[in-house]
Amino acid sequence: MSSWLGGLGSGLGQSLGQVGGSLSSFTGQISNFTKDMLLEGVEEVGDAATELHVSNSKLAEVEAAFAAQKSEVRFFSFSHLLTEQFHL
Repeated sequence: MSSWLGGLGSGLGQSLGQVGGSLSSFTGQISNFTKDMLLEGVEEVGDAATELHVSNSKLAEVEAAFAAQKSEVRFFSFSHLLTEQFHL
């Protein structure tokens, strides 16, 4: 049992180390989205409806990525809490 918990603690420690990478990845996604939106303002699109559709699609992509990142951070926070409770 203790080897299983030790393995769990090791895995959780590695997972917690990935949180910083995930947040960095999300920051990069926001940065890319902002850059794309600024460039899109310079690019000419056929009409306003098409421009709105493209903008809404990109916004939906970023919102989905943000929701996934929030879930991941909650998971890692919970994992960290369990690790502390079991002193792993």
